[in-house]
Amino acid sequence: MGKDILVLLGSDSDKQKVLPKVEEVFKETDFNYTCSLASSHRTPELVAERIHEKGYDGIITAGGLSLILTADTIREVERGRRNEKSPYYGRWTPVISVPLSDTVSGGLTALLSIQETPSGYPASVVGIDRADTAARCMKNILGNEYKRTSLAVDYKPSLDLVQNIKEALRKLNIEYDHKEDFSQSDNFYMYCYSYNTSLESMESAGSFYIAVKSKRQTNLKRYEQTISKLNNALNVSIGNPDNAAILAAQILSLKNPSLLDAIDLYREAGRRKYYEV
Repeated sequence: MGKDILVLLGSDSDKQKVLPKVEEVFKETDFNYTCSLASSHRTPELVAERIHEKGYDGIITAGGLSLILTADTIREVERGRRNEKSPYYGRWTPVISVPLSDTVSGGLTALLSIQETPSGYPASVVGIDRADTAARCMKNILGNEYKRTSLAVDYKPSLDLVQNIKEALRKLNIEYDHKEDFSQSDNFYMYCYSYNTSLESMESAGSFYIAVKSKRQTNLKRYEQTISKLNNALNVSIGNPDNAAILAAQILSLKNPSLLDAIDLYREAGRRKYYEV
């Protein structure tokens, strides 16, 4: 059965940076895409309208400077998940964000504005101008019925980050194993790393993975340059174990919808921690 993907852009000028790359990945597959324009700044009322025109299987958002469009899109599909009248009811809908280069910061502002989300609310982000990576990851998420994830670390991991991810996975009732062979196609990976060069082994294997950067050795410009070279990875907030674990749970929920309840309970516990008076 074919998959319908919405490519939501903030400006007509973004089309050339995004659509040819998406087209190249999706050609000769059963993935179909529709391109729509809506700006959270200029036409906020159109954002929800475009998203709810039909129940898309996945959404790719792209924009420069402040990427509020992605946050608005995630909010809309999450609302739809709880609304019985919505085509998104009862399911997680992957939203992947593509920050685009600009004349102010080269795209770094867009990258950090959407990637660094609060704990418990991950945004899935690819490198600057890497719409091809977004389409490839969307194919992996929707084209495979993943039953479990594998946790992998680089040779000098941040032990606190690794232990906190394990704890979050346990609370979310997610089974995982440890792998050093990155070529297994039946699993996706959560890769915790401290040093940018350690990503080469993951990339050479060609497997889909969630990249979780520790706060150690974080030069933002070098970080941006590194993830913009990645072909198979979704990136979450730097040093954030909750967002890595929840994204893994969301991906696995496509096979096991009961994980959505576990995510809601996990988030509610986090809200009470921050907002109890």
